[in-house]
Amino acid sequence: MASDRSQAIARLYAEALFEIAREREQAASIRQELSALAELIRQNDEWRVFLETPALRRETKAETLAKVFQDNLSDLVMDFLMVVARKDRLALLGEIEQAFGALDDQAAGRLRGTITTAIDLDKKEQARLAERISRALRQTVTLENRTDPAILGGMILAIEDTVIDGSVYKSLRQYARQIKRRTEQSLDAGRILTE
Repeated sequence: MASDRSQAIARLYAEALFEIAREREQAASIRQELSALAELIRQNDEWRVFLETPALRRETKAETLAKVFQDNLSDLVMDFLMVVARKDRLALLGEIEQAFGALDDQAAGRLRGTITTAIDLDKKEQARLAERISRALRQTVTLENRTDPAILGGMILAIEDTVIDGSVYKSLRQYARQIKRRTEQSLDAGRILTE
């Protein structure tokens, strides 16, 4: 899990890149390139280790990146990679990509959220829920479906800092607490009457 410090640093780099990308009207294409690069790193342990190994010189990493990606990435992303390499922040590329995506979504008025269900939703159900939530919030909402059989049924919706827990598990927990509270009240009332 990323530390607050690394997230803050990643956000600074993402903000700088996003500002330039917006000025050049390239935010969408730069986001795609960053996403592809981050996915490559996530999928390939050798790349991840190469980028994160402090024993390798910054210059070596920059030269290797330039050779491998020169013809595959835009000039802006290549220049950005070279800056990140010189500052020895290549290990933060995944976090930078996430922060860039969040900035792009925010600028476009899009919200991203997750919907957790006991079983996987099909694409039509997911799209229908996203549309209903978008209408309610008057913003475009994109939902990622996660499954967690432990919630038993219902759903948990999380968008930014808001979580709405409509799971069967939560309802059962609340019901159990109510029964416990009523039982304790009844026992307390019974003690008072017998004293």
